[in-house]
Amino acid sequence: MKTIGIGSVGVVIALFLSGCSASDGQQTADGGQQAGGSCEGAVIGDSIPQASDPGLSLTHNGFLKEAESRGAEVLAADANLDLNKQLSDVDGFTQRKMDAITVWPMDGTAIRPALQRAEEAGTLIVTHQTPESVDSATNMQFDDRGAGAALATYLAEKLGKGAKVAAIVGPQQVESFRNMAEGFAEGAADAGLEVVETYENSALSPQKSAEITEQLKALYGADLKGIFDAINVTALAVATVRGDDFQPLIVTYEGNEETRQAIQDDKIAATVYVGNTLMGRAKGWVVCEALAGETFPDQIEVPYLIIDKENVGALPTEDEQLEVELSFELESVGSGERLVYKGIDLPESALTSKAGE
Repeated sequence: MKTIGIGSVGVVIALFLSGCSASDGQQTADGGQQAGGSCEGAVIGDSIPQASDPGLSLTHNGFLKEAESRGAEVLAADANLDLNKQLSDVDGFTQRKMDAITVWPMDGTAIRPALQRAEEAGTLIVTHQTPESVDSATNMQFDDRGAGAALATYLAEKLGKGAKVAAIVGPQQVESFRNMAEGFAEGAADAGLEVVETYENSALSPQKSAEITEQLKALYGADLKGIFDAINVTALAVATVRGDDFQPLIVTYEGNEETRQAIQDDKIAATVYVGNTLMGRAKGWVVCEALAGETFPDQIEVPYLIIDKENVGALPTEDEQLEVELSFELESVGSGERLVYKGIDLPESALTSKAGE
């Protein structure tokens, strides 16, 4: 197996990631439906940080669809934001002799011994957002820092250099939120935006984001032209404060159907769209092909788009992404490998220039 690392991430990262809606330890697949699939007869354990999160369910549904079509059974365990529960879930999968385990660790350091026990038992491991130090087949990594910079560049394209903007960032003890916040700050500086305020919404509370936006409205009024909020659920609360001459462009992360509608309704200007359903299906491909003996790089870059009102209509629905016949490839990008979805037409990114240009 390949050696990759797992960075330390906080429990609340589950709100930022992908997972499923299956109940704890319950079988969620009907078993092999497609004879001859590369996963025929395999049993895969899927450790989910929080099954009730809408974005998490999209990834699991995609994973289940792809793995099941290749002949696998999927058993899911919901940690429900309980780190000790996730550790127990992974050990439980190992004891039940799963062929593979997929996991998005809530704390990479804490889960390392459990993953090492799984690896020593001969279990294939595929991780998310965990770039260092646990034996694994591969790690699927979204460029959160680059996405933050891209959102800043998008605002600069729409508002011009010198525009006043504010940032409402997620919990900074969580690596992914911290990376995106730092990326936005760096991108804003490179693009010539003036970041007048940065607030932390550590609980990812919609009410807190709305309260912060009320403060920004009182402080800056119509002079504030843009707001970056860390995730779509709280960004929608920011949108409720807009009105009269206070009309900042709102940019965020996450791309489910609710976000799509908010963009169409002019509540949100743009979002980073990772494609949770597609990413889940790609994870099924990686796991099954690895079980069949294929070798993958230590890390696979997961692509993203900037979606706004100009291109949201061309984005396939989540149901379409789930049902379309897909294949997957890896393309060389710099020193790494990036995932490519074949068989589906995705729109061009709304961002016309790269961060820093």
